[in-house]
Parts: sequence; C-alpha cells; structure tokens
Amino acid sequence: MPRINFHKVLNMFMGDPERVPLEHRVLNLAFFTNIAYTISYIFIDPSYFSSENLYISLTYNGIVYYISRFLYQYKISVFIFIFNSIFFNTIGWFYGGISSPILLGLLSNYVFLLLIADFKYYKYIFLGTFLHGIILYAINYYSPNSFTPYSTERERLSDIINTYISEIFSGFAYISFYIISYRIEQRKTYLLKKEISNQNKLISRQYKTLENQDLIKAKIFSIISHDLRGPLTSFKGLLNLFKEQLINAKDFTIYSNELKSQIDQNMKLLGNLLYWSNTQMLGQQVNPTTIDLHALIDESIELFKPEASNKNIELINSVSKQAVAIADFNMIKTVVRNLLSNSIKFTNRKGTITFSSNSKKQKIVISVNDTGIGIQKDKLNKLFSLDHFSTKGTENESGTGLGLILSKDFVERNNGKLWVENNGDQGTIFSFSLPSMANNE
Repeated sequence: MPRINFHKVLNMFMGDPERVPLEHRVLNLAFFTNIAYTISYIFIDPSYFSSENLYISLTYNGIVYYISRFLYQYKISVFIFIFNSIFFNTIGWFYGGISSPILLGLLSNYVFLLLIADFKYYKYIFLGTFLHGIILYAINYYSPNSFTPYSTERERLSDIINTYISEIFSGFAYISFYIISYRIEQRKTYLLKKEISNQNKLISRQYKTLENQDLIKAKIFSIISHDLRGPLTSFKGLLNLFKEQLINAKDFTIYSNELKSQIDQNMKLLGNLLYWSNTQMLGQQVNPTTIDLHALIDESIELFKPEASNKNIELINSVSKQAVAIADFNMIKTVVRNLLSNSIKFTNRKGTITFSSNSKKQKIVISVNDTGIGIQKDKLNKLFSLDHFSTKGTENESGTGLGLILSKDFVERNNGKLWVENNGDQGTIFSFSLPSMANNE
C-alpha cells in the first residue's frame, strides 16, 4: 500500500506554500473545515441528511472555499469569514440562546481572526468580538422569549458535542499548522544562515586567494628584478668588456665559467618560477598515479650528480624499493628535485645527503637528511612563507626560497604534508608525506 504524504495532501487543500502566504492557507483550511463540520452533522444526527440546510450550507461553503482556494481572493475571503462569524453565530444564537454552543464558536472565531489578521487590526477584532458577545447576552437577558428552544435535550446535547468536537479539531489543526509552518520557516532560516555562512567563508577564501595572488605577483617581480636580472647584467657587462677588448680571451673564459654556475641556477629558478606562477594563477589539476619513489629518487640523484660532485657530496638513496605513493608524478618529481638542490646548496664539501623512507599511518614518508649548516630556529617558521628570501649557500650559491614554497604547495595538493627539522649540529632533515599504495588497496 503506497504511503500517503500528509504534507502534499494538506497543500492540495490549502494551496502551494511557495505561492500562497501562510495566513491565506490557514484561511483556506478554515473554509474546508466548515465543509467537514457541516458533513459531520450527518453522523451525529442522521435525520439532518434530508434537511435543506445541509445542502444550502455545503453549497455556500463550497463556493466560499473555491473563491479563497482557487481564485486567491484573500481580502474577499477574510471579509466573508468575518461576515460568517457575525451572521451565522447571531442566527444560531436565536436557536438555543445561552443554552447553545455559540459562545464557543465566537471564541474560536476570535482566536482564528487573530491568527490570520494583520496586527494593526487586532484592536478592532477585540472590540468587535467583545461587543458582539455583549449584545447577544443582552438580547438573551432582556428578551428571553425571542429564542427558539431546542425541541429535545438530545438535540441540544448533540449540537454542543458536535460544536465542541469540531472546535477542538479545528483549533488543533490551526495551531498545529502554525507550529509546523513556523518550524519549517525556522529550518529554512537556519539553512539560509548556513548557506550565507558558507558563502562568507567562500568569499573569505577567495579574498585570501586574491591577497595571496598579490603576494605572488610581488614575489615574482622581486625575483625578476633581483635574482634573474643580476646574472644577466653581469653577463652583459662581461660581453661588453670583451667587445671593447678590455679583457682577453683567457680572462673571458675564467669569468664566463664563474657566470655559468649562476646561469645554471637561474635556469632552475626560471623553471620553478614559470611552473609555480602557472599553477597558482591559472590552476593545475592533480593527476594522481602510482609512483615508485625509489626509482624517482634514483633518477633525481643521477641528474644532480655533477652538481654534487663539484662539492664532493655523496648522495645516498636508502628509500625502500617497496615505497609506492599515490600522487601526481610531475609535482612530486619537482618536489624531490627542489629538496635535493636545496640540500646540495647548504651542505659543505665532503658532506652527505641521504634519502630514506618509512610508513606511518597509511602514509609513506620521505626524508632528505643532509650534513649541512642547518637552519636557525627563528627562520624555521618563515621558511615556507612568501616574504622569505633564501640565504647564500655554503659556496655563495644564490637562491630565492621559491623551490621550497612550490614544494610545500605541491605536497599539500596531493594530500600530504611537508616539514623541516634541525638535526642538531649535523644538518637538516626535510620530510614530506604522501598517501601510500597500501592505503588504496
């Protein structure tokens, strides 16, 4: 048996909540309740089924309900309800008087009008209902013979019971509907506040992104004006000296060899600069794949062997051959090369740089341990910030710190973490974590 959706059925009789205001929907419910109230007389007093009053009442309430529910005439509907309250309660008063349940109906209509009317009309509703009741009681007091008594006690009790039950259910329906509607609106308000809060957070993140991009631009222009411009200016000066024959070929060769190492550094810097600015400003998708970290580090060591040999630095790969991560290959390759280049820069002659690995909480951790000069404690926290400029290496190698910033960004994009530790007087340990292959099996 299909489950009946109570709210859909209710909305069918009362109107679409997206289109019809709450007060109008409650008014529709009142007119529909009047129809149900009239029909209920049939079950309490079967003889009423043949009465003309039944069909007149059903026809009248049906027309009023149609005007309110389907023609959306709210003001006319309110006027009709007020007229009903005054006219029918007054007529009903003359069929039983103080012995009838009309007073209960008056009180019920009074409460209902307070639910659907604007607050500015409350004083008129109060005065009108109060005076109406006083007038009815006055008529009953001064002209008791003007009332038609109930033909039997059963009829009177039937009228009272029917009205009582009807008003109980009507009151329950109106108040419950208001409470339910209030909670629905409260829920909507909560969701709206939550959405606004999320939008504010998004705006805040976007603002920080824009602010970060401004720092990126400042950093890039600083690098261009300082680190890239210096060696090119020196090379241009050397060419001018050679052109003006102020130095001979032998001196040119000596000076050009010195400039070569600076230009090599600039090429690495330029690669990082272009890669970093592209990922930050244009965005780059992370394409995770399985990475054999031992093989990747072997490849990087082979690439940097000439540079390490110039300082007699030994490069050791102690990473496990089973160390496999899930990450973007090109990004992690850039991270490994930047960390290795940085370690060579700050390691003294005849030093050692060792790559090692270990598994930790479904992560694979790669560490680069050098026997270099270490990092001062006050500079550790600034190492990955945009306003940090790298210091000279052990043999005056230049740098910007851009490689470390780029590496941290790439590792974090691959759900990892990059950190640095001082290894006492024995150098520095750079470590980064990545999701391991074991975590994805």
